[in-house]
Amino acid sequence: MKRFLRYALILILLCGILAWWGSKTNSGTIQIAAGDTVSAVGNKLERAKIIKSVFIFRVAYKVFGGSAHVYPGAIDIRGTCSLRCVIHEVTSPDARLVRITFKEGEDLRDLARLLTEKIPAHVSEFTKLVGVPAHIPTTHADYANDFIFLKDVPKNISIEGYLFPDSYDVAPTAGVDQLVRVMLRNFDRKFTLDMRNRAAAQHHSIHEIVTMASILEKEVRGTEDRRLVADLLWRRIGKGIGLQVDSSVNYASGNENRFTSAVDRAQASLWNTYKYKDLPVGPIGNPGSDALESALNPAPNDNWFYLTSPDGAVHYARTLEGHIVNKKYLK
Repeated sequence: MKRFLRYALILILLCGILAWWGSKTNSGTIQIAAGDTVSAVGNKLERAKIIKSVFIFRVAYKVFGGSAHVYPGAIDIRGTCSLRCVIHEVTSPDARLVRITFKEGEDLRDLARLLTEKIPAHVSEFTKLVGVPAHIPTTHADYANDFIFLKDVPKNISIEGYLFPDSYDVAPTAGVDQLVRVMLRNFDRKFTLDMRNRAAAQHHSIHEIVTMASILEKEVRGTEDRRLVADLLWRRIGKGIGLQVDSSVNYASGNENRFTSAVDRAQASLWNTYKYKDLPVGPIGNPGSDALESALNPAPNDNWFYLTSPDGAVHYARTLEGHIVNKKYLK
């Protein structure tokens, strides 16, 4: 009898240790597919190193989950989440992440509309965190202490240009600050040390490169044209010739028209490249990797003018007369 009790106590102790070890969880994200079984979800959690034991997960699921079903979608598990918490997350439709896809060239207005659609509960924070686009002065959260690349950004404009275009999975309960920081970290990774060194070697600040890239992103498609236009625009700046790009005018006004009017082009905005020479005071959108690389790697050419026709083709000219002739492609 004593031997039986000894073995029983040892078994209980071992089970307790195993349960304690198996209940430990880590942070991670998994994608649950429609039709996934509890075992399949457990395997995904184990592969993502969120849980340590599929077996203990299945046992705990029977205890805490009962007849609850797992729901498809992406879920984000925090390191402070217990095994019971993990089970709640995989069985709760409210725990699913929301995917936000922010496209190359889109600006803060576009992102605000996207947030209104996807996570409306927190969109009111957005402008306070990033500032008002095309507006001086504006205020925003001080991210420069955490992201050194923001040191060059004038203090009285928004952080337009630095929220890197990509797809982001966001918890509906997460604040917008968390999303902004993830986007800034993404920019920090994508704008590499090599790119920063090349910008410095060309005597350009990161802010100048991002601003030029934002224009290229809006104005032309494709790497070859972006590199050609980058050279053209950098040379115009060097010669003190206004850039005169319609996309900067539309950014300043908030209009989405393809063409600009004389009234639009006369507006007193530091983003208006018809009224003011040199680069705008800040980016006119958020450029992707190709546009950033094109701004850093212009293709030498002897053109001084260009226009983009409705079909996306770019037409170049060496002289103003040739540029005027090319305007036939706008019809």
